[in-house]
Amino acid sequence: MAKKYDTIDFRVQPAGTIKIPWVDCDRIIILINGRDVRNIVAEKERDIFTESGRDIQHAGDYNYLWASALYKYLVNVGLTNTKKWAPILCCTCDEVGCSCVKVEVEYTKDSVIWKDFDCYCDGSHLLH
Repeated sequence: MAKKYDTIDFRVQPAGTIKIPWVDCDRIIILINGRDVRNIVAEKERDIFTESGRDIQHAGDYNYLWASALYKYLVNVGLTNTKKWAPILCCTCDEVGCSCVKVEVEYTKDSVIWKDFDCYCDGSHLLH
């Protein structure tokens, strides 16, 4: 019997939707088993924020990446033996280095596996 994998789908969020004046472009929405990855992250962050006494208002506050950036991050992980983490969401200021959600990517002969999501925010790793 074949092993069951989760599904990853991509949708386009049209330019102008998030109203960032410096970058008005299409973004890529990532769906895991039909659920928006931002909602999945927000649920987990709300739990973590609540446990640590932090304000939960900004849990899941990330922007989707634009197509070329997401593509570059995911492809670069496959081209190197040392880099295994790829950003899939960025800070609301549009910087990956400020705050982001990363995923560990493993390439096998038959599949690409995403695992171990890591949210980096305020200098701390939240989900890893």
